[in-house]
Amino acid sequence: MKNLFLIIVLLAFTRLAHAGAMMFGTDDNIHPITDVSVTGPEGQPMQLAHRVSLHFFVAGIYTTDEGYVLVEKGKTDLYYTLTPELIAEYQASNSVPNPLPAYKIPLWDYLFGYSLWLIVASLILFYVIKDKFFSKKETPENKPAG
Repeated sequence: MKNLFLIIVLLAFTRLAHAGAMMFGTDDNIHPITDVSVTGPEGQPMQLAHRVSLHFFVAGIYTTDEGYVLVEKGKTDLYYTLTPELIAEYQASNSVPNPLPAYKIPLWDYLFGYSLWLIVASLILFYVIKDKFFSKKETPENKPAG
């Protein structure tokens, strides 16, 4: 029974990998916060945002807060990292708010970013519950002699 379950799990993972549902590497999520008076290299309006990196090996391993970035308004595919020096320079020229607005990492980023551990915990819980409540009880009739 356990071998059958492992074969099914391996087939499912193989199928997911073939479909591209498994992820490897790092994926950045950009969350806009507010408009700023800084303009991009081509004069486009910019927004202050924060970047969250999700690190994957099949599923999410961990999440890191990458801090503040600048993005083109309405787009999140290209960002400019803000160093403490740049932030101070922009704040001195009143281009970004001082103090910078607070932000929170969205719950979805945490859940997706730590999804591998949620899957592992679910499997362990499944087996603990299965063994605790659904295992065969030995009765005197089917107990081995000896």
